[in-house]
Amino acid sequence: LTGLALITRNDRLARLGVSTTGGDGGALVASVVAGGSAGDAGVRAGDLLLQIGEVEVQDNDFGALFRARYAAEPTGTEYEIIVDRDGARVTMTGALQFAEVTTTELREDPAASEKAVRIRNGILTGARKR
Repeated sequence: LTGLALITRNDRLARLGVSTTGGDGGALVASVVAGGSAGDAGVRAGDLLLQIGEVEVQDNDFGALFRARYAAEPTGTEYEIIVDRDGARVTMTGALQFAEVTTTELREDPAASEKAVRIRNGILTGARKR
């Protein structure tokens, strides 16, 4: 009717269970989710993440690499978590966990009629046909 389509996706994403900020040569753990993979392994706020399994943590953008690397692995797959804690290198074992994430977006419908396209364009630009 308006030339727009609502697209909803459900994805299963590997989760570590930490919030991080930029760090020097890693990602600094700001908080740890109770019951998450990292928390269960012993990761603490203040640790500097250096490596998560096969993913070397260079900066705060390591999450996408982690999710891509472990997307097809089964829940419970073990991996090493290496951190710098107060100047000492500490290695822990994490068990892979996943979260169901729903994303929704509004897209232009390529099959929209001409009338629907006019309605959509009017809504998006505020223009009225006179």
